[in-house]
Amino acid sequence: MLVALLVGCSPWPGVAAGEAVWWGPTDRIEAEQHIDLVDLPAGEPIGYWPRVEVYADRIAIDSRATVLSLPPEVRDGIPPELLDRLLIESRTVASVTAGRVPKDAKRGQLITGLYDALLALAEAHKDLALATRDESLEFRGLLTVVPDAATSAELLREVIFTAGQAQFGSAALAGASGGRLRMATAFDGASCAIPVLLEGSPGGAGIDASGVGLRGASCTAPPDEVPRVLQELAAACDSRLDRIAATVAERHPGLEPVDPAEWRCIVVHPSVSEESDATVADLLPALASVLPSHPAIRHGYVLSRSYGPDACEARRPIAELTDDELDRVCNVEYGLASVEAATEAVAAGHGLFRWRQRLRIRERAQPFEPSAVLEALDVPREAWRLVEHSITGPDGPDPDAENTLRRYAGQLKYCIERDGTDLPKGARVTFRGPIELAGGRIVSHGVRFPDDPDVEACVSGRLARWKFVQELSGSREMVATFAWSD
Repeated sequence: MLVALLVGCSPWPGVAAGEAVWWGPTDRIEAEQHIDLVDLPAGEPIGYWPRVEVYADRIAIDSRATVLSLPPEVRDGIPPELLDRLLIESRTVASVTAGRVPKDAKRGQLITGLYDALLALAEAHKDLALATRDESLEFRGLLTVVPDAATSAELLREVIFTAGQAQFGSAALAGASGGRLRMATAFDGASCAIPVLLEGSPGGAGIDASGVGLRGASCTAPPDEVPRVLQELAAACDSRLDRIAATVAERHPGLEPVDPAEWRCIVVHPSVSEESDATVADLLPALASVLPSHPAIRHGYVLSRSYGPDACEARRPIAELTDDELDRVCNVEYGLASVEAATEAVAAGHGLFRWRQRLRIRERAQPFEPSAVLEALDVPREAWRLVEHSITGPDGPDPDAENTLRRYAGQLKYCIERDGTDLPKGARVTFRGPIELAGGRIVSHGVRFPDDPDVEACVSGRLARWKFVQELSGSREMVATFAWSD
């Protein structure tokens, strides 16, 4: 095979050169890839995940970023046969005609060529984890979807459905923001108590909560109005969520309550009407407008069917809803059952993952530093990067604990990117302080970042969720320093 033959003469510079365009200015991406990206009002950096590219005339997949992001010692040691399965360079897997994949290339909603290619890639990633026995290389089902602006929302739904069937359960939708390719969605709110459908249409966004149509100043909301409606909904539901927490505490007085950050939020699922002629250009900007409201308002990972444009006439302002209707849109009955089940699951030692299979892209993002190949090509990599880290115990450095810190570094970086927007890009950001471990968990800490209390609060919430590989206990000193790389 061609890839196998190239291994002996170091193919990586050529592979990286082909991938570099996707990390550069978006006008270059559009010119060289012949794709019209959706303009987004906000966005977050994409990860080194496999990419599905939806063009006007075809669908392609690409995994170069994933392979190039592997540590050199891992990447260079991959057997040729496995490398040939892992490394995909913009391979066309389906044709698109008049905005649709031909019927004979599908089984119902499933696009067969895309399914076969993604499933094979998923299995190859699992084989890589087995071959290396490296926990950090486990297959996590993360995917970036880059659609042309003219892609119909219905075709996008089929792409996401197909990816899910092929074990890629988290698909981040991407467009252009700030001159770079960025995520419009984060898909990290599967545990939120309040689900909402956000329908994109040429006239604006429609919002539905538990079957109740909501509206703001206009019946279909422009992208910049969507966060205001959702924030108004969050405020209206606040007392009801208090009631849920109080009821669970009363029923289970001896159990530790679930962290409110896990469930006191709104999860926004993108949706599309079967009769709608909406495109991704109608849907993605409204979804991206939600990003600055994180974590109170989060993204879901399912592209659902919605009620359709006729439901617009029945939409009502939140202030006009009755108490019974507010109980419904705030999902009180189901929310109570979910939080109670979560409390019992944690108390039984099962953890929240047994309560609900949550897919949190931000917490799994980019486990490795950019490869030396990409750096040598001067590919733009705007990001905060971990440059120094240590966890020291009474007997000196603790390698096992440091491995855990490195694995969760993406969470600390997320706190900087989300809450530290005013930090100078030339700065070095250091989190430093004592941590107290018990049973492999951080039970208390003194990690501080006085330059920005919002960043410090975010980090504190993340540290409480870390699980160390071994059942470590006792006192340690933690240091993690990030520097801006552009």
